[in-house]
Amino acid sequence: MGKGKTKDKKAAATANVKTHAHAFTFGEPEPIDRAALLEYAQVWNNGRWYEPPLSLLGLSNMLRSAPHHSSAIFIKRNLLLSSFVPTSYLSAADFEAFATDYLVFANAYGGS
Repeated sequence: MGKGKTKDKKAAATANVKTHAHAFTFGEPEPIDRAALLEYAQVWNNGRWYEPPLSLLGLSNMLRSAPHHSSAIFIKRNLLLSSFVPTSYLSAADFEAFATDYLVFANAYGGS
């Protein structure tokens, strides 16, 4: 008899528990024009220079698109800069620009 009452108490307790459902959306679909579809194509060989498969302009725009995109890059850059010792060949400002370019674009070309 004791076991049956315990099961009834557990069933009554679970019947009173309310569950909440959470719904979310990813937003409205974004329109893509025909010219933008060409950006998804592989590297086109123009015979003169290498074109990376990712848009460098798109990568630079993503850096400032949301705070959580840029914060990780800036933290890594600041950690590198804190341990950097400037020389006559590379100043702290040039190294900061180099580190930022490398972390954003995965390459760092020399400036002027």
